[in-house]
Amino acid sequence: MEEDFITDITVDLKSDRLNDDVALFMSCTLQELLVVIGLSLLMGMLLGLVMMKIVVGSFVWGLPVGIFLFFIIFFVLVVRLSKLKRDKPAGYYKQYLLIRLSKLGLFKLPYVMRTGRWSTQRRVN
Repeated sequence: MEEDFITDITVDLKSDRLNDDVALFMSCTLQELLVVIGLSLLMGMLLGLVMMKIVVGSFVWGLPVGIFLFFIIFFVLVVRLSKLKRDKPAGYYKQYLLIRLSKLGLFKLPYVMRTGRWSTQRRVN
């Protein structure tokens, strides 16, 4: 009788139950990490190459310095992103980024952004 009870229990561990992406490193998902890696690699290499061209006069030393700067910039960006995401709902930082880009005039928001007093009355002007 006890064996029937134990065999009747099934565990439903389907991946379609997950609503959000899985956090891989410091609460960042794979897509976020790829974006951060791309940005930090671009910034690190550009800064390293330009800095070594100015200081030494050659681009050769720019690669090792760029790789070193890549790691510094990567960890700074990941820490800032994880602090931005802390205790916020999923998708918060994307909405935050869109609002910041719209304030700079680089993107048109799909949201209603209005400051001021809202009225519930109907008016015909």
